[in-house]
Amino acid sequence: GIEVKSDGPVRIAVGDKERGLEAQSGPALNLGARKHFFGGIHFHTRLSVDGDRDPCEAYAYARDHLNLDVVAMTDHAPIGPSWEECLAVNAEFYEPGRFVTIPAWESSNAYGHANLYLRTPEVDAGPWNWKPDLCPAEVTWNQDVVMVPHHPNCGQVIDFEHGQHREVMGKGFYWSKYHWEFPNERARLVEIVQGRGNFEADALDDYWGIRMGGQGASVQDALAQGWRLGFVAGTDNHQGHPTHGPGTYTGMTCFRATELTREAVWQAMDERFTYATSGVPIVCDFAVNEVRSGAEGVLGEGVVFRAALHGTAPIERVEIISNGHCVWHSEPDAWDVEYDGVDLPGSGGESAYYYLRLRQQDGHRAWLSPVWLDRVD
Repeated sequence: GIEVKSDGPVRIAVGDKERGLEAQSGPALNLGARKHFFGGIHFHTRLSVDGDRDPCEAYAYARDHLNLDVVAMTDHAPIGPSWEECLAVNAEFYEPGRFVTIPAWESSNAYGHANLYLRTPEVDAGPWNWKPDLCPAEVTWNQDVVMVPHHPNCGQVIDFEHGQHREVMGKGFYWSKYHWEFPNERARLVEIVQGRGNFEADALDDYWGIRMGGQGASVQDALAQGWRLGFVAGTDNHQGHPTHGPGTYTGMTCFRATELTREAVWQAMDERFTYATSGVPIVCDFAVNEVRSGAEGVLGEGVVFRAALHGTAPIERVEIISNGHCVWHSEPDAWDVEYDGVDLPGSGGESAYYYLRLRQQDGHRAWLSPVWLDRVD
C-alpha cells in the first residue's frame, strides 16, 4: 500500500515497537526501461541425492519470507520422476508479475560443475543430458539453454591426465577445477560468488572474499582466455534455502529485465544483463563508452564510464577492473554514488574488458558484468 513517487532512491524503514524489531528495505528507484529483479538461482532440495527440504517449501519460503522475485532450484541431475516434480513445482509457483521460476538443474562433472537454465519447460535439455565423464562445456547444449559454470577455482588438486579421472575416483577425488579449455557458446554467465566464497581471481584476497585459488581457473583466468561471461551469484545451499550461506545471506543475483516474466528474465541471462551481489539487493547501473554492462562495443581512443550505485549500507570502495588489474578506484563513503564521464585507461591491445566491483561498510559486495570493447579497423 505504499506508493513511491520520488525520482531518487527510496529506502523504507519499518518497525514493530511491541517486539523491538526494525528493518530497512533495499533502495527502490527507477533506472530506465529495465527494472532490477533479485533472486536466488543456485540451491538444492531433497531432489538432490545430497539435498534436503521439500521443493514447495523452499519456493514458498523464497517468495513469502525472502520476497525474492526470481528463483531456480538446481538439483543434481534429477532424473525421471524427480525431474517431473521439478517441472511441476516450477509451474505451480510461476506467477508472472510477482514470482518467476526457472526450470534448472546442475551438471556435476569430474572436470567442473555448471547449472543449466531452460527458457521453457519444453526445451530438450533436461538431466538426461548429464555426462559425468565430461566437462559441461564439452556437451552441445540447446540454444534455449544458458549454461553457468560455478566454483571454477575449486576442487581436489590431483595430478592426472584428462580422461583418467576414474582411475583416482574413490581416492579422495570428486571433481577438479573447471576446465576452461573447452569453448561453449551457451556459457553466457559464470557464478562469480557463492557460499564457498568469491572465485574472481586466482590470488587469495580477504577484502574481496577470495578464499580459494591457486589453480589458474578463476573468472579472471577465463576472461583472459577470451571467454565473455556475465556475472551471477549463488549459494549452493543444500538445505533448500536460497540466498542463505553459513550464518549469513549470500549469493543474490540481479536481473535487469524489462518485466517480471520467465521469458524476460531468461532473456536477461542470455544477454548477460545480470550482476552478482554477496546477498543483498544493491541497485546498480554501469556502462563504458555508453555500452551497458554485459554488452560489447568498440574500443576507440578514449574510454569513459558512468555508474549509479545505491547500497544497502554506505559504500566504502568502488573499483574498475580491466584485463585483470584495478585501473581506477574511489572511496565514496556514501549510500548513493553516481559517476559520469570518468576517464579510464585505454588498451594498447585489440580488446579490453572493464567491470565494476564495490564493497560496503558492512562487508557486502557487488560485481557488475563486464563491458567488452574491441578495436576495429
